[in-house]
Amino acid sequence: MKQFIFLLIVTCLLCSCSSDDSDTGLVGRWQLTEVLVDPGDGSGTFNPVNSNKTVTFNSNGTWSSNGTMCFISTESSNGTVGTYSETGLYLQSDSCSNPDWQIPFEQNGSTLIVSYFCIEGCQEKFIKR
Repeated sequence: MKQFIFLLIVTCLLCSCSSDDSDTGLVGRWQLTEVLVDPGDGSGTFNPVNSNKTVTFNSNGTWSSNGTMCFISTESSNGTVGTYSETGLYLQSDSCSNPDWQIPFEQNGSTLIVSYFCIEGCQEKFIKR
């Protein structure tokens, strides 16, 4: 009887797990789609942009971008590279004027929001491609 109950519990647990085929991990290529620049009163909102800027996260803990990640910019020239943790980008020493900065980001599914050091709020929103 105990084995039957154990088997029933295990079966229920396995059946309750959902399978999500979409890749929501950080590794992969992300496309810039929106930027937020707050005017100083907290009323800033994300606005769509037409940009070729991407950032790519590799499984070995490195990242690269075809645009600058030193400051907010929609340009896709002057690429930057570095390493990353679960919460931030670390810039390679020759990428920006202050390579010790950690640029914070937050990932939620297929959306990545990168926050820059601005007096007023400024962020870039990327979508996983």
